[in-house]
Amino acid sequence: MANQDQLSILKLQGSNAWNIWRSQNPDIEPDLAGADLSKCDLSAANLFHADLSNVNLSSAKLSKADFRRAYLNGANLSSAELMDANLSSAEMIASNLSKANLLRVDLRWANLSRANLDEANLTAADFRRANLAEAIITDEQLKEVHSLAGATMPDGSKYA
Repeated sequence: MANQDQLSILKLQGSNAWNIWRSQNPDIEPDLAGADLSKCDLSAANLFHADLSNVNLSSAKLSKADFRRAYLNGANLSSAELMDANLSSAEMIASNLSKANLLRVDLRWANLSRANLDEANLTAADFRRANLAEAIITDEQLKEVHSLAGATMPDGSKYA
């Protein structure tokens, strides 16, 4: 369950206050698991290594947010705006990213196994070394990505 003090800073005070709090508390790993952050504007938020398991971020504004090494397993990011966000090395197992805007998103080394990417905009996204095993994604979407080098594909094969 989410830490209510941390959730209040992020949800009520916004990204700027949150980023200040993060810089003042560099050793704390945020616990926002299960929180409802749908439709929130968290653009440029520092969510590095945060626990966002089962969080609701549907229709949230997350452009330029830092999700490196974050835990987003089971998260709902449907219709979220993630342009230019950094999700490298994020755990996103069984997450819902349907209809999300992932324009220029960094997903290198991310684990997206069993993730739903149906109708997501993947234009110029970087999936190098990402795990897409059993992900819901079309070949047409994959044609739009920047790189798939070394990625594990939905059928379990490795992209050369």
